Amino acid sequence: MIFFHLKQYWSVQGAEQDYLLLDVHRSIDFENCSLDWQQPRGELANRISLSNEKSILQGLDSCRTEPNRLLLSYEKTLVVYDVSVREVLANWTLESEPMAAHWSLDGKFVTVASSDGSFLTFAPKGESLETPGIIFGPFPCQPVNKALSTTTHLGTLHAFSGGMPRASYGDRYTVTTIRTGRTECWDFASPVKDFCFAGSHTGQSSPLFLLVLTEEELVVLSVGGKEWRPIPLRCLFPLHASAVTTMTHVADIEEEVWDRLHKHSPHKRATISNWPLSYAQQMAQRTSEHKEQLLLTGHANGNVNLWTAGEASMQLLYCIETATEVAGCSERKESFTRKSLESDSEESECHLTDEWPPFRKVGDYDPCSDDVRLSVQRLAFDPKTGTIAVGCRGGHALVYQFCENPQTCDAASVLDCSLLKDTSGIAPAIRSLRGIEPRNHSLNFTAGYQPRPVDKSSGSLLVQLSPCVPITAIAIYDERSLLAVGTEFGFALIDYQKTRIIHQQSFLDNADLADAGALDDALNRFKSMKKSIRQSFRRKKKATSNDTTLNNEHEDELCRPVERRIEARGALTQGLIIEPSKGLVRLIKFVPNIALGHAQGDTVWIGTHGGRLYGFSLSANGECKLEREIRLQHAAPVRSIEVVTDPNNKNSPASRLLLITEEQVRGYTLPQLKPTKYKVKLTANEGYRINKGSLVTLRHTKGDPSSDVFLALITNMGGILVYSLHNHRKNAKFTLTKATDVAGINSSILSQYGEIFWLRAGASLLQRASLCAPEAPPPVPVE
Repeated sequence: MIFFHLKQYWSVQGAEQDYLLLDVHRSIDFENCSLDWQQPRGELANRISLSNEKSILQGLDSCRTEPNRLLLSYEKTLVVYDVSVREVLANWTLESEPMAAHWSLDGKFVTVASSDGSFLTFAPKGESLETPGIIFGPFPCQPVNKALSTTTHLGTLHAFSGGMPRASYGDRYTVTTIRTGRTECWDFASPVKDFCFAGSHTGQSSPLFLLVLTEEELVVLSVGGKEWRPIPLRCLFPLHASAVTTMTHVADIEEEVWDRLHKHSPHKRATISNWPLSYAQQMAQRTSEHKEQLLLTGHANGNVNLWTAGEASMQLLYCIETATEVAGCSERKESFTRKSLESDSEESECHLTDEWPPFRKVGDYDPCSDDVRLSVQRLAFDPKTGTIAVGCRGGHALVYQFCENPQTCDAASVLDCSLLKDTSGIAPAIRSLRGIEPRNHSLNFTAGYQPRPVDKSSGSLLVQLSPCVPITAIAIYDERSLLAVGTEFGFALIDYQKTRIIHQQSFLDNADLADAGALDDALNRFKSMKKSIRQSFRRKKKATSNDTTLNNEHEDELCRPVERRIEARGALTQGLIIEPSKGLVRLIKFVPNIALGHAQGDTVWIGTHGGRLYGFSLSANGECKLEREIRLQHAAPVRSIEVVTDPNNKNSPASRLLLITEEQVRGYTLPQLKPTKYKVKLTANEGYRINKGSLVTLRHTKGDPSSDVFLALITNMGGILVYSLHNHRKNAKFTLTKATDVAGINSSILSQYGEIFWLRAGASLLQRASLCAPEAPPPVPVE
């Protein structure tokens, strides 16, 4: 082991014998530092003999107040050695093997963690100060892996990891804090790696916080005063506290909405003095004016997190817990909050439960979900008002609005919307699915995001689609209080202010109805590629098979290597995952104030998995009418649509529609939706499939402040293709990630200004990249 002390310019190397190698350094060059531990360092090398027995050095620690004092741990011996005078100041012989030994923060005593489930405290002069024994005995306990102690104005505070009763609680990951008359077992969801005491970065001498590092997250606990409680994080957020199920990027948020989000954010309101870690502020800010950007992440436990995405350092603004709208989840949360507040109110009331050890669950990491129906599948954000629409796996949707005042929300009401008139034709397993039960009591909400109340009521609204299959698309238009939700069985357009269903429609025919719902959205990444390339190979086959002299058997032999066998939908052969039905809604998008057909005004567009696009007009009196329908011959899933307006270009219409499918990009004129010459056949020519596609605004790289709009496509091979909107032959290709990184490709999203976000392997890291960064990025905050 190696111990390195920066302030005193010396380092210590432990060896598997009874000596140390001590090196004194006057200056250190970290860039060109190469040490050969086999060779002594001349006059600076000192071999220090500490005992007569040949034992292994297991650990060492330096005193914070007097760095020259080293605490050395052997098999059953502890030694305090003074480097300045080269003298052993104290030593202790222990009955059991020490797991770890550390100085207190004030340097007045030493705390030793023992393998029998206890810890000891010694003074530097050699006497034993405290022997609390096995805390959670008398039955055999796990070893105490690490123990720390320090002095506060309320008495001596001890903290140790492990030490739980082996038979009853051997599977718990805990750190226990003990003070006179009070004991608390902090229970974590992942193994504890390390912990330490820390004071406020403002210079306070008394330790106020306990920092616990687990395998999955960092947890900060305030333990210096009477109240013991977790502290909200200001950095190092656990992105994967619950599995990320969907991501959405929003740009050009209204300045008023952006200011309110920052003003009432609970993470922004936390004062700097209440945070133990300090770091240098960013010295340079991004010169771009497009800072009002948000990244929304949906999680498996029903949470929705809002992150700032306009700067290099992303900060968590809000966490919306949609599970509180479900019966059972809100009661557990309210009971847990009330019990935590009561336990922190008075020190004498810390043991409100008869359970021993007194466990207290902390941390955000939660690998398990109480109900899979709570998982967030799709998100929509209105940049003009800040309203959020959430679509979940149970087939229900919720609407949240931003409110600057605390409010009490009454019991949630359910708006049932059946997409099928007759459900006898669907599979029994789908027909038996049931929606969630909303909470039946009022709930208090702080300033921030709250469930949007319905008209003339303070209760929230929960939209439940049936059959209760996962939401596949969602969109919101808050100016007119419109919510559009789609599943595999169709879509519904709802006025959530008046609690009224404006329009509902299913796109399934009788042939697809029996197989509808058999596919879970989480299995899409494993499906076969036969549907995406079937039509391309079929056209190639027809073009090259004009020779009529070949018999049918020979023709089948020639086509067999290039075309997979076409099987009936719903068949599961050779491990191929069945495909979604053609009527599955892949896209819902509101496009306000455009001309469509003979109507001028707001529109809503619906794209399906079978390559169909429907354009509906929205009248002023709240009616929804189908104006245009596009049926693509290659029947590939619709990925996105974009409205392009370029009145200065004489070679293209003033307003046109770009339809992006899994296989190609097509251009159509507006309002008649006639095909244009803009057409990119990606699967037929290149063999790629399109996962995501949108318009991006990129700046010029030569200092010109102007910018241009391009079409960016993310392919299934991990690449990005950028096309000009005027001539698709002008394009560029970039590599984003490996083709084998299926999870990263499926999770990738594009921002309006050319940034790409995707999850790294393990879904615990978020990777960012940019198509165009003309200015130097701001420096990463460092200490």
